[in-house]
Amino acid sequence: MPGAGRSESTAMQYIGAAVFLVAVVGWLLFGWDFQSSDGSIPLVIAAVCVLLAVSVTAYNRLT
Repeated sequence: MPGAGRSESTAMQYIGAAVFLVAVVGWLLFGWDFQSSDGSIPLVIAAVCVLLAVSVTAYNRLT
């Protein structure tokens, strides 16, 4: 069902796991705060993840 919050795409699951690991490591080791709008590194990571997720989804739907 669309919008159910689950993905059976292996690529999307790996992207999600990588985002989780980067967020936890950044928070623990570098003190990143994902709730403020000051950090450019979390913003860049988020933008790359969104671009990658949209690209994978578009590729899967078009092929």
